[in-house]
Amino acid sequence: MNGEATIRTPTPTIKKCAEVAVTETYILRYGVRNELATKAFKMSGGDMDFLKTVEVESNWDPKALGDDGLAKGLCQWRIEWQKAILNDPNFKDPDWQLQKCFDFYS
Repeated sequence: MNGEATIRTPTPTIKKCAEVAVTETYILRYGVRNELATKAFKMSGGDMDFLKTVEVESNWDPKALGDDGLAKGLCQWRIEWQKAILNDPNFKDPDWQLQKCFDFYS
């Protein structure tokens, strides 16, 4: 062997496994997964304008108050225009509010 070395490596065995494509989209805010924003993204088909609207209106806080307490919730509903929504017993449910926001938006 005149100074030459032969290195033998095993041939890798590739086993075909069932392909599973799992794609999840998560919306992060300040590095933390935001469940409401993620639901809004999925609900709206990725409509970034809808997400930006909720972001600006309430900062994703379903208890947000604005306009000196006259506007409430994710979409900053006002009693003089959305009385039925604000008085609905489901208003305390963030998912319900989000759906109402999207219904109103679209």
